[in-house]
Amino acid sequence: MLAAQGEDIQAANIRYQAVARVPTLQVTSGQEAMSLLLTSERVFADIHDWLKFGEPEQVVLRQWEPDLSLDFEFRAFVYVNQLTAISQYDHYGVFPQLQALLPRIEAQIRAKWTELHPHVGEATYCCDWAYLPSKASRAGFLLDY
Repeated sequence: MLAAQGEDIQAANIRYQAVARVPTLQVTSGQEAMSLLLTSERVFADIHDWLKFGEPEQVVLRQWEPDLSLDFEFRAFVYVNQLTAISQYDHYGVFPQLQALLPRIEAQIRAKWTELHPHVGEATYCCDWAYLPSKASRAGFLLDY
């Protein structure tokens, strides 16, 4: 963490957000995709957990969305057919610019979840949402569950 290395928290957060907006995860070939997967600490930890605990893993490939950024990614938690919580997906950054948008984003996630839920086939799960500002007039959400 940048703040742990002596940088003040506000400066570290600004730097973190700037790096998050660079398309470092965009790939144009299978070789680039495999390189990202094989050098990812998160993928390593997930595979370790899968081998140790037998949790199913999956790889999801999506079309690149230039609007997608960490500050607009959310995770929703559904427990026994009820949407119980929505959180910021990225728990390392602080995104004060979201404060004014939160009621609208929450309402849109809840509306989209209501459409999605009957098709999931599970009563308890989590689903990830990405708000795309350029598509905000058309509900502006991508979904991964």
